[in-house]
Amino acid sequence: MKKILAILTCVLAPVIVTGILAAQQQPNAAAPAAGPAPPLWAFPVAPAAPRGAGGGAGGAGGGRGAAAAPDTSPKSVPGTTVTLTLAQVRDTYNIPDWHPDGHPAMPEIVKNGRRPTVFACGYCHLPNGQGRPENASVAGLPVEYILQQMADFKSGARKTSEPRLGPINLMVNIAKATTDAENLAAAEYFSKLKPKQWIRVVETATVPKTRIAGGMYIALEDGTTEPIGNRIIEVPEHLVCGQLLEDETGFIAYAPVAASRRVKRWRMAVREKRPLATFATAQTFEVSARFPASQGVRRTRWAARCGTCNIAPATDRGPSS
Repeated sequence: MKKILAILTCVLAPVIVTGILAAQQQPNAAAPAAGPAPPLWAFPVAPAAPRGAGGGAGGAGGGRGAAAAPDTSPKSVPGTTVTLTLAQVRDTYNIPDWHPDGHPAMPEIVKNGRRPTVFACGYCHLPNGQGRPENASVAGLPVEYILQQMADFKSGARKTSEPRLGPINLMVNIAKATTDAENLAAAEYFSKLKPKQWIRVVETATVPKTRIAGGMYIALEDGTTEPIGNRIIEVPEHLVCGQLLEDETGFIAYAPVAASRRVKRWRMAVREKRPLATFATAQTFEVSARFPASQGVRRTRWAARCGTCNIAPATDRGPSS
């Protein structure tokens, strides 16, 4: 397979919004110089909660009302008999493993991390290494490449284009805390995993309305839609599975109609050093050039999406209006 330019970003998932928000408040010494703000569709930074609002990760409740009782009921997902409580799903030092027979034995750093500063790598990149929209797929990447990214995060050579993104700040902090032996164990594990189709591209004129949850988009529960405009919107195929960190159900990437054909023309123009025709907008190309994958962007959010081997061809069509 082609070497995918992905970032090793171990992050908290949407269910740990409080951790994400805390990281977003940390200054990022490695942030690049001030410039144009990256587009929100590619860098989903959650807006600050209104003063006096409450409710935690679910976004409900607030004010001075009594806190809801914790949900201790067992949760399940299709295709497995494993059941986990929300507390177990949210444990960053003992990752939720819904399909224990679907991957090799995980090293300690991938499965349990190291308290108090190193979250388990598999919590965010998942046991299958496929990752989520707020981080990256690391399955099948070369050991040397993964080790270099960890070294660059640690030294500051690898920077984020959006210093308000909590997941990137968390990854930098983790890279500063891991040992060489831990990095090697994680890199060897992920490098042996075989990437699989994980993102289904749907070209459409309209998309579900979404909200930001822990560094990625999720569709609103009411099913309302809006024009896609010049964006790529990535959401879980199955909301509940996505929230429970299940690692057999991937994501949908909604893209503008005919985007895949325009991407191919764009890539050919780049190779031939010809002027770039528009893919979505001129801003897309500008952002892609200003904020390359090496600065912490999930590159598959735009043109590279159709060139990676774990992404389905854009044969589906969504509603046209």
